[in-house]
Amino acid sequence: IASLDDHASDYVPWWSSDRTCGNVSACDAKGNITIRHLLSFTSGFDTGEVPGGGGGGSANATKCLMNSKNDYERCAKDIYHNLNLTGPPGNTFAYNSIHLQLMGVVALHATKMKSAQEIFHKYFVVPYGMNETTCGGGDPNPEFAVCLSTTQHDYAKFLHAQLTGSVLGKELVAQSEKNYTPFLK
Repeated sequence: IASLDDHASDYVPWWSSDRTCGNVSACDAKGNITIRHLLSFTSGFDTGEVPGGGGGGSANATKCLMNSKNDYERCAKDIYHNLNLTGPPGNTFAYNSIHLQLMGVVALHATKMKSAQEIFHKYFVVPYGMNETTCGGGDPNPEFAVCLSTTQHDYAKFLHAQLTGSVLGKELVAQSEKNYTPFLK
């Protein structure tokens, strides 16, 4: 991935590449979603849940997250196609698993790897030396937002790498510490 500001559609062939929509109420703005939006939980995707139930089909769209044996890309497609944006990308914050699941499918296409577990191993376990850490027990559809099972020793390795910038680099770590929600009061 060349830049945090690349669009998800630059990597995922089934992702809309229509960037003409700036207003979610007027059309579908999914083509405007960038890597930065997915990693900062500001893509505009929400769970769709509303007080008192409902949610416009969100329960079915995200049901695949609860089954770690599902096909990872199929699950991401279900989420993408069955959930509407609740606000414009970059101006709507929602802390949920959807963003990292979709980022995972971007990573699958960008790396041309065959599985989420392969990505996890190459870009997390190996560079951080986290040999006592697993993601979803090796299942094909790990929920990236909650899949980690680690030890304090491995977590210390991760924190050290973040503080020193030894894996991602200090510039990229600094990007992860920015406030991407100045629109929230």
